[in-house]
Amino acid sequence: KPVKPKQVLLVIKKILDQRRLITEKTTSDYRHEFSRISDMISTASTFIDWTELYRKLVFWESELEKSTDPGMTEILKLQENEANNAFSKFMINNYLGWLKPENINKPVLSPSLLSKKIFPQIEEHKSLFFILIDNMRLDQWKTISAELSGIYRTIEEDIYFSILPSVTQFSRNSIFAGLMPSVIAESMPQLWIDDDAEEGKNSYEEELFKSHLVRKNLKYKWSYNKISNSQAGKKVNEKIPSMLKNDINIIVYNFVDMLSHARTESGVLR
Repeated sequence: KPVKPKQVLLVIKKILDQRRLITEKTTSDYRHEFSRISDMISTASTFIDWTELYRKLVFWESELEKSTDPGMTEILKLQENEANNAFSKFMINNYLGWLKPENINKPVLSPSLLSKKIFPQIEEHKSLFFILIDNMRLDQWKTISAELSGIYRTIEEDIYFSILPSVTQFSRNSIFAGLMPSVIAESMPQLWIDDDAEEGKNSYEEELFKSHLVRKNLKYKWSYNKISNSQAGKKVNEKIPSMLKNDINIIVYNFVDMLSHARTESGVLR
């Protein structure tokens, strides 16, 4: 101080030019990718094709957020709508085939998530944490993973396909039981809550996971915690030393699901 008007002007111009340059670069890059994305939508024929396309659309969502050109964002939304329609047709044509036990050319679905992706990661004398964040999308995960990159040396990503319906009652119970909902309802009716029942539909996840381990003859030392409010979160923090002695610790978070339903009266949001 004192600051000359020209100095202020230079700083403002620098900031504005930087935004303009970012917008121009992002817009130019997306224009080059537009045709390729359209080709991917029209030619995607396997679940691997669709996961690659999904990653690319999520990437461009993030990139175009930095742009001040609303036109490109609108074009991307049109491509996403086109992809959604094509993906719906893909699921209609393939989903029932994935449910056949003899089909080996299928993605990891909810019932096989633990056995295919989690149990193989369990090592002796090394505690593993399985954290399930209900209703989280890939773009939300990308934001969190960017924050985690400074803590972990490597972060590996993979995508699985939820069963249908993908709502919590079906998909989450299926993950912990390692079974399709119809099988849970038939073989363990006491652990399945019908649609018209008033009680919570995910009240028996701990029991379903226990039955999963028994069925596979896995003798793990484990814990299960569901965090739906700040008090439950504090209790889990206090239990961390004892949890580190377990083979696997399951933590279920509901906060994204709460946000999506706009339950603003919830203490965990405040």
